[in-house]
Amino acid sequence: EDNEWLSGQYEVPTFIMHTTDKKLSQYPLYEGKILKNLPSYKSGITKYKITNFVMEMTESEIKKLSTKKLVWLTIDASSNLSTATTKGLQAIADLHS
Repeated sequence: EDNEWLSGQYEVPTFIMHTTDKKLSQYPLYEGKILKNLPSYKSGITKYKITNFVMEMTESEIKKLSTKKLVWLTIDASSNLSTATTKGLQAIADLHS
C-alpha cells in the first residue's frame, strides 16, 4: 500500500522476533522456535536499529506465519529491493556458497 513503510519496495518475508516498540506493527510476530547461531546482519531505518536473522523456510511455513501477499520475482539490477532484503539475499547466497 502507498502509505505503508517501504512502500513500492520488495522484501523477503519478514517477521519480528523481539521488539520493545509497541507501535511496530509492519511485520507479524514470529512465535515459532528460534534456532541458535543464525546468520545475521545489521540494518536501520528511521529510528530503528535492526538485527536481521536469516532463516530458511518453505513456502508453506511462510504462508502459515503471514497474511501478506507473497509475490515471486525474478530479481535483476532494476528490482526495487529494500536495503535489508539485498543484504538478506546476500547472506542466503553466502550460506550456499
